[in-house]
Amino acid sequence: MTCLSIFIGLFVINTFKKFGQESIDDDRFLTTVGAVSSVFGGLRFLWSYLVDRYSFKLSYTIVLCINVVFGGTLVLVRDSRALFLIWVSMIVWAEGAHFALVPTICAKSFGKHASIVYGVAFSFGAISQIVSSVLVRFMLKTVGYETFYYISTAFSLAALLLLRFVYEEKVISA
Repeated sequence: MTCLSIFIGLFVINTFKKFGQESIDDDRFLTTVGAVSSVFGGLRFLWSYLVDRYSFKLSYTIVLCINVVFGGTLVLVRDSRALFLIWVSMIVWAEGAHFALVPTICAKSFGKHASIVYGVAFSFGAISQIVSSVLVRFMLKTVGYETFYYISTAFSLAALLLLRFVYEEKVISA
């Protein structure tokens, strides 16, 4: 699921400025968007609190809903500076959640074997980044940013469906 849901955040982080330049002719503002969204990415400790207080399934559902809503509508708000800043920041905040939620669910699900499982599970970012880079390299000029944002959002929607209808949260004792 994380291989699917991390796409939108990685793509936005890597392309928001170039995409924003199509509608917003202010490099200083777009740099500010990057700085502010980085602060939001650093707020991942809030996700740690949420997953400790509630369940992984609820916490991850919130992440995926943010990805779907904000990722799926980013192209609609690109002409509004304030909304563009908020949308990019929310997507980056949700991206940071992966690095708080995945270790926690590994620990809760695999107990004393969590570290080895997390070592393998952490590759979700690398796999997604490699696939994303290949797709961008060969398809971005043909289909455009909008299509990539929609495809990335669809991946998060697929992860949400898997989470809600297939995933069963099991916790073992350490």
